Amino acid sequence: MSVVKLRLEFDLNDNFFFDKEYKQVLSEYYYNIIGNGFFVFSDIIPKKKKNSNDGFWAIEKAAFDFSTVSTEKLLNVAMNAMKTPIQFKYGSLKIKKVRFLKVKLENKAYTLSPIIVFKNGNPLLYEESPEYFSEVLREILIFKYKDLFGGYPHDDRFVFYFKSKPLKEEINGFPVYKGCFEMIGSEDLIGLSYNTGLGSFNELGFGMISSDLYFWKKSTDIELRNNNGNSS
Repeated sequence: MSVVKLRLEFDLNDNFFFDKEYKQVLSEYYYNIIGNGFFVFSDIIPKKKKNSNDGFWAIEKAAFDFSTVSTEKLLNVAMNAMKTPIQFKYGSLKIKKVRFLKVKLENKAYTLSPIIVFKNGNPLLYEESPEYFSEVLREILIFKYKDLFGGYPHDDRFVFYFKSKPLKEEINGFPVYKGCFEMIGSEDLIGLSYNTGLGSFNELGFGMISSDLYFWKKSTDIELRNNNGNSS
């Protein structure tokens, strides 16, 4: 499975404050373009960051990654991003740069947004049963695969585990996890993990993963700039 994602960089003329609910804004914005919930996006990752109780200041630069299965829909997202500003609580921002990044389907990966897993309406605790946590991740991936492609994957093996103790946080009272992890299993399900995220509520910005931990290094991938229609 070939996977390509977008990296979208904001045009920050000055420092910008993102409140804690910014992901709801991004989710609604991209749902209107995609038309379904089979997409995932990362946390907004600034070059420099100053936290506060109700959000954070992005300093110098800020960007996030976005992925979905359909190449056509990915292109639609890229083109809309260059034309339509995103209205956040404390102002609107334009996307100044879009990059198409080829994704390496590595077994070892990192969370770009926290993973949350629900089963029967209840959140799961990784530390209580890593094996069950992994199995529910597998079930969610198979469910998504069936919805997207109309059948079950030929190979449905999938095992997930954090390489060391993950960072556990709470968002709206629910446990979420960040850290370095490993996936073992079928190429289809691992590819789908990179394409649409791991766990629950991917369309709300949970469960985006990357084989590359370093977000702000230089890239040689295809790039679009919001500069009078020119590209480079």
